Order: sequence, then structure tokens, then C-alpha cells
Amino acid sequence: MTRPSLVFVGTDMKGTFLSNKTSLTAADSDTCDILAAIPELTTLVVDIKQNRNPGFHRLAFSRMHLLWEMADIDVAFEPWRRWLLIQTGYCTTTGFPDGSVLVEADSMNWESMSQDKFKQAWLDLHQKWVDIYGDKLTQEQLTEWAML
Repeated sequence: MTRPSLVFVGTDMKGTFLSNKTSLTAADSDTCDILAAIPELTTLVVDIKQNRNPGFHRLAFSRMHLLWEMADIDVAFEPWRRWLLIQTGYCTTTGFPDGSVLVEADSMNWESMSQDKFKQAWLDLHQKWVDIYGDKLTQEQLTEWAML
């Protein structure tokens, strides 16, 4: 089960809650401690985010390792993974006054992407992998992997 994460706007406080449709309950002792420190009748502004599916996240990264192994190239996994993200368009480009450009892969870490964006990135990475290494595995095989 995924749990929504609440970020209290304007603070560094963050908690994890369980929802029963009309109310939220602290899901762990850290969140209980945060709530206990807030004075009664305090108005809070929160940003609610649905946590990503941890099983899908772990599976996606283990399969990305398999894709890297099948690519059979002499590059470490992390630089290759960042390069593939950049090739797919999941990157940030910064231009500098001297004309140089810095291109950095976007983070796929737990909190930087929504579940839907992560799934789309995963499918886009598959397509780019097929575009580059399609002789090693077909899009149909990758699609079977991607449909969790």
C-alpha cells in the first residue's frame, strides 16, 4: 500500500499518513512526534503527495541494470544510466555566458518524480534503449517487462 506524504508548507517538517477518505492518521512515530509538537488549533497548510510504489521503483532499477548488462559496453552503470536519461530528454540544460552548456540528467530518486512520471520515464527509457541497442532485445520484449 502506498501512503500519502504531507509536507508542511514553509517548514522542513514532513510526515507520512494513512487516509480513510475523510481524515488522515499518522503512519509512524516520527509523524506522531511532529504532530505532537504543533500547538492545538493551529492552522496548517500542507502539500499532499502520493508516495511512489516502492516495489515498482526497485523492479525498474533492477531491470535497468539488466539493460545496462545487455548493452555490453565498457562504462559503469551510473554514468550510463545518466547518459540514457539525457538521451531520453529527462535532463536539465544550463547555458553559461562563455557559451558552454551543462547538461545534467534529472533525478529519478524516490521523491523527485511522481509515480506516473516515473512510469512514463521508464517507458521512454525502454524506447530509447531499443533505438540504440535494438539488436539485443525487441520493443515487444521490453514492453512485456514494463507492464507491471
